[in-house]
Amino acid sequence: VVFRCSTTDTVLFFVSGATTLVRSAANSVLQYGIWQAFAVTWDGSVTATNVKIYKNLLEVSYGTTTNGVTPTDNSASSIIIGNRGDGARTFDGLIANCQVFNRVLALGEIRQATFFPGSISKGMRLFTCFGTRSPEVDYSGNKFFGTLTGTTKGNSDPPINGIFTIPKPELICSA
Repeated sequence: VVFRCSTTDTVLFFVSGATTLVRSAANSVLQYGIWQAFAVTWDGSVTATNVKIYKNLLEVSYGTTTNGVTPTDNSASSIIIGNRGDGARTFDGLIANCQVFNRVLALGEIRQATFFPGSISKGMRLFTCFGTRSPEVDYSGNKFFGTLTGTTKGNSDPPINGIFTIPKPELICSA
């Protein structure tokens, strides 16, 4: 499963398989020099129209839409953010945080996750805020820790900069 930027200033999502599932935003959806919030939802099916790409909480217009056939099992693969597994497609930009869920979020939840990163715990598999330290911390509680390579701190902070932590519930008994 890959979500990446392309040479036509767009973003695309694809899943390798006998036929690769591809869903791409229309060309020139990326704007340079400003922070943008992207979200992708996918229900796990081979139907490309079930992949939704959002930019700043609005669903984008689409370019390529190709249904997949027999997806490759990637359940043992690492999550790589900002590059391909072979290191050949380094993302040339800034990423403030990344949240990964094991379910499709509704648009209202995407809005909440955008403005209050880390505030949705149901189905959260990974939540990290990128900085300059390594290994990065996974705030989801699932203990995924990653190593940063080739990163630098940007000159501007994202419009939403902070971490919302969910307190652990306490069991209070009274007689």
